[in-house]
Amino acid sequence: MADAHLTINDLRSIDHECAVPFELSIILQDGTRASLSCNKLVRAIPGRRLVFQARWQDQDVFAKVFLDPASASRDGKRERQGSAALSQAGIDTPALLYSGALSDGAYLLLFALIPDSVTFQQAWLESVHNKQGQHMLVERMYRVFASHHNAGFLHQDPHQKNFLVTDDVIYTLDCADIENLGAPPGRTRALDNLATFFAIMHADTDDVVAVTFPVYCDARGKSFSDIELSILQSMVASRRLRSREQYLSGKIFRECTEFVSKKYRSRYIVYRRDNDSGAIRSFIETPEQYIENHLNRYLKQGRSSTVAIVRFDEKLFVVKRYNIKNLWKGVAHGWRRTRARQSWINAHRLLINGIKTAKPIILIENKFGPINLTSYFVTEYIPGSNIQQYFQNSAISRDKKIQLVNKIRIMFSKLNELNISHGDMKASNIIINNDEPCLMDLDSMRKHRLNYILQRRQQKDRTRFLKNWEDDKDAMTLFSDTLL
Repeated sequence: MADAHLTINDLRSIDHECAVPFELSIILQDGTRASLSCNKLVRAIPGRRLVFQARWQDQDVFAKVFLDPASASRDGKRERQGSAALSQAGIDTPALLYSGALSDGAYLLLFALIPDSVTFQQAWLESVHNKQGQHMLVERMYRVFASHHNAGFLHQDPHQKNFLVTDDVIYTLDCADIENLGAPPGRTRALDNLATFFAIMHADTDDVVAVTFPVYCDARGKSFSDIELSILQSMVASRRLRSREQYLSGKIFRECTEFVSKKYRSRYIVYRRDNDSGAIRSFIETPEQYIENHLNRYLKQGRSSTVAIVRFDEKLFVVKRYNIKNLWKGVAHGWRRTRARQSWINAHRLLINGIKTAKPIILIENKFGPINLTSYFVTEYIPGSNIQQYFQNSAISRDKKIQLVNKIRIMFSKLNELNISHGDMKASNIIINNDEPCLMDLDSMRKHRLNYILQRRQQKDRTRFLKNWEDDKDAMTLFSDTLL
């Protein structure tokens, strides 16, 4: 089948996905007609910017197409200038092969494809169980930032996808966000730039960032300072908290690369884009009918909620429907945040902070005007036994059980650091999957601002958790010594 032929105007109607491969017909600045073979969509900001892996004049390239006629030329030139500035300073960035305005208000940049490369994000995920590999990656990134700062540059958007890693070199991408200061940045701006990058990582890796900080100091030609390290650590913590709260209050509810979001007069829907499928869309359209027609079994049937396991595309998911008990309850509670939305937020809060829970997939809220009605929260299905069943299983060694006790201690400690109470720490809400505890049933989980309320609620969590072991003296002793 021959590749499709598209124009720039066709690209302007592309959402976050498009069928590839296709031939892009373009008219260059000098009036020459040309064709770009686009093989893979790498990044998309619909209507603004698309990045493709492509083929141009028998060479593999990354093609960055700026689409908005009002800003394309400005944004394209900023990218070109940033790339040229880094290259002139001897900082590694992909070679720019072509740049120029197109006849229909777009702007095109073509960069050399870097073979055998991955983003820093991919490299970091691959090294998650390799502490030495993590040390090497962070040391290499410190040297990259030092080269920027020594040359008088600040990358204003230093997220993990903007650095391309090979065995020998780390390349800087998205050069439109390079700010040329004309001189090395002062201490505060340089450390804040580092903090912006490292804040994306889990706090579990802060020790790697701290231990390797002398590499940055050495590359900057400065002596290591405990005071500067303390400032960096404080900035990382502050940045991390701010960026995660922004993520939880904004990004998980809006249309973006990660999520599909639809808002109607009587419904609000958001779901993960990487789970988009015909079965998912069928469920979203008629969730009640889908549950009835595709039900495997109920986990719970109650007045306040119904929990069921369903199958989408041969994969199991858990659907929790939050019911309205009666009209009076609907009016009285309909102005509040739905429990499905609370669960959606809390699941993302746990995951970005390194606490295991079922991956959130879909949120649906039905409304009558401003009043919330029935809502749905869908997660991946996590197989495993609950923590009480795990401890009752004689086939599991005592050593493994003691290891799990320590993992539960760490989980409680993280919840404490995050100012979170769970609200219902019964055994059935902690599922053990591959010997790891996964915290479930999150609609009662709260983040507290007042310390005395936090302490009272967390003590209630500990008391409820220990109640699970009233008939198991050995487990009670292990957990009591750990949590009290």
